Amino acid sequence: MLFLYLTIPFWEWLFSQMLELSGNESLAVPCVLAVVYLPVVALFFAAKQKLPVDFFRLMLFLCLYLVVTFLIHPEYEYYYTREQYGVWDYVLRPNNGLYVYLFIRLADDPRRIIRALRVSGYVIYAFSALRLYVATVKGFWMEEGSRGQEYMSSYNMNYGYTLLLFVCCFLFCGFEQKRLRDMILALAGCVMILCGGSRGPFLDIAVFAGIYWLLRFRRSRRKIVFASVTALASGAAAKLWRPLLTAFQDLLEWFNVNSRTLRMMLDGTVAVNNGRDVFWDASFQMIRENPLGYGAMGARHVLCGIHIVGHPHNFFIEILIEYGVIVGPLLIVLMLASSLRIFLQKEDNGWQGVFLIFFANACQLLTSYTYWHSPALWGALAAGVCWYRAERRSLCGRAERKTL
Repeated sequence: MLFLYLTIPFWEWLFSQMLELSGNESLAVPCVLAVVYLPVVALFFAAKQKLPVDFFRLMLFLCLYLVVTFLIHPEYEYYYTREQYGVWDYVLRPNNGLYVYLFIRLADDPRRIIRALRVSGYVIYAFSALRLYVATVKGFWMEEGSRGQEYMSSYNMNYGYTLLLFVCCFLFCGFEQKRLRDMILALAGCVMILCGGSRGPFLDIAVFAGIYWLLRFRRSRRKIVFASVTALASGAAAKLWRPLLTAFQDLLEWFNVNSRTLRMMLDGTVAVNNGRDVFWDASFQMIRENPLGYGAMGARHVLCGIHIVGHPHNFFIEILIEYGVIVGPLLIVLMLASSLRIFLQKEDNGWQGVFLIFFANACQLLTSYTYWHSPALWGALAAGVCWYRAERRSLCGRAERKTL
């Protein structure tokens, strides 16, 4: 079931292509939801499997949060009910990111989740390679502008983020199990992101690699050797990255592929924020005008004037806008402290790697997307809950053995 959920982009494309022949492409999403969720219904009735009650508590909280906000701010009606970016299409419909929480909690086994991620990665990689091939043949991607209009672009903003979760998974499997195949697949994912995606995913991959290195260094018995090898590799990378990237750019141009990210890296403009300061200036102005918060999806009524989606392109700012400067910082500190607690745990119960994969993926929220829609944060939250439950079971088991 987790595999079916993780490969929803492929199933949506497949059903759209099939139903387009009969003019019924509007039925693609209902067909996808049937494919993904009928096994959940079967599991519940046939196998008597208990569904995780914490998921329904989470759903209840979010729905109440939306309802209370709407009662206080009826002027949000348009932003809640609009097509594509409204509450149903963008948040609550079961093909959105929130529902990854359900499937991770249903699986409740880190090895099975890693396996599902790897197998899903094969499908998403093949689908992404097809998309990249089509865009290369056409010579452009179709993107959505600030007012919802379509325009031709040399890259696709969502393309790299679709691959990001699986690149991190293959990196983790390659590092942990010393499998060359997984390292090659991780590298292939990075190449596809470089060719068709934005630069944002590389920041998240760097976060994953940095945290993983710290975890391995902390557990290593030969820290001096570990640090020396890392220093040598970093020195070689610092010396060779420009000629290697230049050669790779020449190769891509030979295949008629123009990588925007690669060009920005070589030009030294990769840190340019590309207009995000406009979102952030408007967001800080909102916080100054109402420091107690605007409620659920409260940034939309202002930021939609800048971009049709209407979120601040930064998770921390979005939390401050919605929950205010009193509750917001408390939530941020709670999340960061909980994450740090998981990473600092010396004895890994198996969930640390799963949490790291989703945590690194959630770092995309620092520069893009919104937590209401993206599966990254909800996946990290579910992995964190599973880690906590596993720790509690382990502590109870040790206490019982000590008593005996």
